[in-house]
Amino acid sequence: MSGVANLVVEAGSQIIGVFSSKISADQIYKHIYPSLVFIINTKGRKSREAKGLLSVLESLAPAGAKRRNFSRRYIQNVDGWKELPTDPQRIPFGFWH
Repeated sequence: MSGVANLVVEAGSQIIGVFSSKISADQIYKHIYPSLVFIINTKGRKSREAKGLLSVLESLAPAGAKRRNFSRRYIQNVDGWKELPTDPQRIPFGFWH
């Protein structure tokens, strides 16, 4: 394969990787969100379980500025979890995929 063809294939696989990671992140988010709400409402936000679920959600956001924005708004802010939508598609672009 020529150098140009290699670049095209590499770029294509990176785009597919980003797309599939967004799909995976959205699916995991949809499964974790109800558990997070239940755990925080029953055991509290400071419980080990709630902290673990919040940590998982934080790790699903893309690395870099989006993850920092997500963390500041939804994880570090004590009441931020209450702003999380049930559908990750409703999370603003600067905070999610």
